[in-house]
Amino acid sequence: MNSIAKINNQVLVPRDIDENQSILIADDNEDIRNLLFSAFKEKFTVYTAVNGYECFQLAMSNLPDIILSDINMPLVDGFDLANRLTENPRTNHIPILLITGKTGPEDHTKALSLGAMDYIAKPFEMEYLVKKVTNILDKQQKLIFFERERRSHNKNFDLLNLKDKNFIDKVTQIVSENYQDSGFSVDILKNSLHITERQLQRHFKRLFQVAPAKFIKSYRLDKAREMLSNGHSIATTYESVGFNSQSYFSHSFKSNFGKSPKYFIANNS
Repeated sequence: MNSIAKINNQVLVPRDIDENQSILIADDNEDIRNLLFSAFKEKFTVYTAVNGYECFQLAMSNLPDIILSDINMPLVDGFDLANRLTENPRTNHIPILLITGKTGPEDHTKALSLGAMDYIAKPFEMEYLVKKVTNILDKQQKLIFFERERRSHNKNFDLLNLKDKNFIDKVTQIVSENYQDSGFSVDILKNSLHITERQLQRHFKRLFQVAPAKFIKSYRLDKAREMLSNGHSIATTYESVGFNSQSYFSHSFKSNFGKSPKYFIANNS
């Protein structure tokens, strides 16, 4: 049984979940929130919100894998929430399921036009809802697995889903803009991405199969190899790619490429 932490009286998180996917539930009815939480807590990390405004804030900070929201809520309703999430580049990849007592076709059409993946009418069978959510996330995981296998033979990332492509693009941009600074670190990368250390490690393990520190170091060494190939000296190169010590740079270069910088220069001139 998962131990539950209550944060600001709103967010419930199973502490001992590591690789589990996450779901964000928004409903102003406490009984329904608790019911939905109970239905998903064993398989997912669960966040809850009492209205659409709070749901949007939690989505921005936690980037859940899926959002389940009521439509009739104070401050920001489900329709407005779906629109905000879809228009924001940070959250527009997250699947949204809207739940409501409204059953008119115009409401269904409106939900879909605002970016919701599906529209669940009340009353609903909980087993049906859990299965629908599970199927959506299973398909996402299968796509990720497919891409991981494909990338082992092909470095083309065209088929990555939008969420992963955005993350990879952001990481690449941040590292490319900062790798020359010797003070650039995993902590700075994490803060630049606005995610926790745990989320960062999890994303890198899944998408890059290496730790963030190893990724940054490899990026620096790849840039160093380019510079050495273009005629730059070792002394100029190691400082330009963010290393503080020439001896450590030479050791790292040899460990990564199987040859020292001096040997590399001598055989690539």
